[in-house]
Amino acid sequence: MGSSVGRELVEELSAEFQGVSRSLVREVVQGYWADFDNEPEAEDEVRKRARCKLAQIREASKLDKNEALVILDSAFPLCPREVLRSAATSEKTVVHAATTLLAGGPLAVPRRVPLRVQDLIPDKEYKEAAYHCLLNEFPLLWKSQITAVMAERNHDYPSARSDCLALMRNRQASFFDGLQRATHTVRRHLRLEMERRAVEESKDVDVARELNRRQYADLGEEVECEICYDAVAWEDLLGCGGGHLFCRGCLLRFVQELVGGEAGPAVLARHQGSVKCLSMDPCDAPIPTLQLEELLPGNMRESFNSFLLASNIPLARRKKLGISLCPFCDGLCVGPRSIFAILKQSWVALSLALIVAVVVLRLRNLSGFDFWLLLAGRSLWACAPVVALLFLFLPNVFGGDTLERNFYLCVVLYFWTMSKRRPAVLLAMGELRRRVTGKRSRDLRCTQCHVLVCSGCNREAHNLRCFGDVPAEGTVEALQHFVEEAISAASIRVCPECGLRFRKGDGCNKMTCRCGYVMCYVCREQVSGYSHFCQHFRPAGGKCDKCHKCEMFATPDDNPEMVAAGRQAVALFVAKHRDIGKRIYAVTAFGLTFEVAG
Repeated sequence: MGSSVGRELVEELSAEFQGVSRSLVREVVQGYWADFDNEPEAEDEVRKRARCKLAQIREASKLDKNEALVILDSAFPLCPREVLRSAATSEKTVVHAATTLLAGGPLAVPRRVPLRVQDLIPDKEYKEAAYHCLLNEFPLLWKSQITAVMAERNHDYPSARSDCLALMRNRQASFFDGLQRATHTVRRHLRLEMERRAVEESKDVDVARELNRRQYADLGEEVECEICYDAVAWEDLLGCGGGHLFCRGCLLRFVQELVGGEAGPAVLARHQGSVKCLSMDPCDAPIPTLQLEELLPGNMRESFNSFLLASNIPLARRKKLGISLCPFCDGLCVGPRSIFAILKQSWVALSLALIVAVVVLRLRNLSGFDFWLLLAGRSLWACAPVVALLFLFLPNVFGGDTLERNFYLCVVLYFWTMSKRRPAVLLAMGELRRRVTGKRSRDLRCTQCHVLVCSGCNREAHNLRCFGDVPAEGTVEALQHFVEEAISAASIRVCPECGLRFRKGDGCNKMTCRCGYVMCYVCREQVSGYSHFCQHFRPAGGKCDKCHKCEMFATPDDNPEMVAAGRQAVALFVAKHRDIGKRIYAVTAFGLTFEVAG
């Protein structure tokens, strides 16, 4: 880069882009100047390209934290939400955050879950409002307890409120509880204000609807309902997929009869899964469920959704699908069907299976190289999934060891699926992979919100072991390890200062984080010394009858989540290995003892 020309260009661009550091401007100019072999005649072109690049960098630095989080989530779908939030808040720009994430490497299991409201980075006003609401609602909890809970829940008010309720239930009563002020007054005023606004909005909607109906009547542009044949306004009509229109009153009465059980068996069978068209014409087009939910009152929507869910479950079971209720949207989570059910529903696949079986048996004397050349032909390439089935169930036809057959199987399925993208073949490929590896997938995909749900713990799919992953070995060591993992997952604490996740195995309950924050492991309260803990002598090691302070060396036996997790792990292990109860009577993990029933 020319010394005088380059310095002048850097000075010019630095003055123009004051929000960008001078070193970054110099790097951009040097990079573009090197493309032109440091020719002074290319100054105008370098200035043009550098100005465009610096404008993009300046716009990226102006992004909001949540905007940067959405961009990072779309670019890194395999990365956990906690890592994305940390990168978006710690780095200056989204470019620096992306560089940090790329240095970390990919994960093993794709998350593929859209960002929810509680996953976003809350602003300062929301944090303060949620914090003061919790302080007002839970005056008997310490401020440090509420601060720790909010840090664990990403400052999400509903989640933090649930944890505070659990802390209140486990809290021992004190003498000064009767002197605390009541919080029901604030909640009552808030509830009354919300009810008043809802009533006013409902009245406004009714007035606007009546004015709209009169305007349609004056102009003579009303539309006829195909059930009651009344002339109504266009905004008061709902339609099916076939174009038939019905008024809101008729649909409301029909849904009430359908949900209330007043409809006959024939009507219930017709409207199984969704509400179909009610016209006299032979039309089976469904009426959009979202429009019906907007039509129904608030106390009836839950009953309507329960009716649709109950009618959808038998349909899915008849198709031999793995069924589960989605914990995020109350929808249906379905798993992959068996390969035999897929082939049974596709006569084309069965025909191709017979044709390819004959061809393969006729060509079994050819060498492996000649066979794969023939398989690459266009006529047989469409039969690749069926050839993969023959690899699996007729291994002697192709010869070779198990590793070689599995490798050919993966190659055939991969390239055929990438070219076709057929859903049925994707399900078949997943089933074949599980048969080859001998593993069953525990992940189910929700058909409504498309979240991947773990069937073992009914939560979002994860890499870690869940309570449903009972080990195949029925030994005492396997039971001990399984229970310890279950308790460890339920005893995680989060530092409210730096966000470090930790767990205490034994020892003192005064926990000091690496950032210097000191908290009580039992109640999550911030402490400064040992006066927070009980100092009285207890001969038998029981509860103190002189104070209600936390114990210094108390085992987590009073933690209901850890106890419930350990009991559930023992119950699942015993259900799979029933003879374990004959060899061991109890198992101890982290100071907790669980009885093993045979």
